[in-house]
Amino acid sequence: MFNARIAASAGRSLLFAGIALALMLGMLAAPRPASAHADVQSSSPAAGATVDEGITSISITFDEEVSVDSSTAQVDGPAGAVSGTSASVDRANRALMTITTPPLSAGAYTVRWTAVTEDDNATANGTFSFTVAVAAAPTTGTGSEAPATGGGSTAPLPASGAGGFGTVAALLGGAALALALLGLGFRAARRARA
Repeated sequence: MFNARIAASAGRSLLFAGIALALMLGMLAAPRPASAHADVQSSSPAAGATVDEGITSISITFDEEVSVDSSTAQVDGPAGAVSGTSASVDRANRALMTITTPPLSAGAYTVRWTAVTEDDNATANGTFSFTVAVAAAPTTGTGSEAPATGGGSTAPLPASGAGGFGTVAALLGGAALALALLGLGFRAARRARA
């Protein structure tokens, strides 16, 4: 009887140790957030949008505050870098960068940005593109007007980074390990009773 109690106690100890180990492994395997750096939350014009010619302002909204002095952007067009472009971060809303350009003519444009976060000086950079199209000529008479493509819209850009799959996989792996160790603990307790 004394041996059965010792065996049962040892089985429970093994079980608890196995659960603790599985939880620790699950936490180690879970994805960690990358170093803090700014990502684009939205832009106007949105990535991939088509806008009428003549726009002179592009805005980027980041998911955190960026440095007023160190964050920059440039615009490349059909003939290369667009001259006369300036980028500035709003001092009242440091997550907003505005790029001022001369009136843009028809063609494909790419915005190249560099954002430096205020809290840790982490640097991130990226690009997004949009198209400037010739504005449709207004129609006269009884016909309906051609639909306008608009001056751009603010839309979220695709998120980057890993999704929740890694976390789920880590938790399932930890649960499977815990169940396996639980089974070993019960088998050890049965053997001790026999």
